[in-house]
Amino acid sequence: PHSPGARYFYEKRLLAEAQKRLKAWCADAAKEIQQELGSHAVDVRPLKLQPRSVSEREAEMVLNCALLLLRASIDQFHSHVQSIHSRLAQRGVTLAVSGTCLTHTTLS
Repeated sequence: PHSPGARYFYEKRLLAEAQKRLKAWCADAAKEIQQELGSHAVDVRPLKLQPRSVSEREAEMVLNCALLLLRASIDQFHSHVQSIHSRLAQRGVTLAVSGTCLTHTTLS
């Protein structure tokens, strides 16, 4: 558009459309990653997304989940995470694994 007012509204529409597409792409990527990781887990529970101030990362969090893994599959799981990370890094997606391995102790 030639007029400043029309250009302003055109740019606003473009920005809104770009944000809408990015949000949809992030949701699709998160779903795909959760399904891939879930195939290596006993159980998967989605968790609340953390804001940057809590996650201490520059990037926006699009997936946060807890996975229950068999102890014997932990190394294979980490390899699979690295494989996904390598595949998606070019698209701007990074994966980070954190957590604690809990053991079950019984008393007799």
